[in-house]
Amino acid sequence: MAKQTKKKTTNIKMGKEYYGTMDREECFRKALEPYFTSKKELRLHA
Repeated sequence: MAKQTKKKTTNIKMGKEYYGTMDREECFRKALEPYFTSKKELRLHA
């Protein structure tokens, strides 16, 4: 028997589940929001 693996959901799909139907740009903004500081700079965890 083959193992069933859970399919990963992308940030876009998760954004649609939480926020409903919205344009793609807004969905990207919501999905990537936690990775940016308030100055809109990319914050990397080293």
